[in-house]
Amino acid sequence: MKRLLLACTLVASGATHAEFWDGNKLLQALNGNHSEQMMAMGYVVGVADAVRSRDWCPTSPAITAGQITDLVKITLERTPSIRHLTGDTLVSASLNVAWPCANNRGGRAL
Repeated sequence: MKRLLLACTLVASGATHAEFWDGNKLLQALNGNHSEQMMAMGYVVGVADAVRSRDWCPTSPAITAGQITDLVKITLERTPSIRHLTGDTLVSASLNVAWPCANNRGGRAL
């Protein structure tokens, strides 16, 4: 978790613009009604697709949208101190910690 917090801090330090969702809103949607959960899953998967092979490198083509969404939700539940960060930063950092790319292993998570 320390690595995730550090990664989020490093990425967030360069992001000064407003985002559609922060971690608080994302977690609220992930815990919301079915419609909100589906919208949040779409957001998470969209970010994951956008940063795939740059910020995270899946080890299997069988990784599902549900797994990715569960990982992000668990990260948000376990680390409330980072929920103020932008949703894209949190999704990217969560995925990078779980499935880092070879060029990111042991270095900056994002």
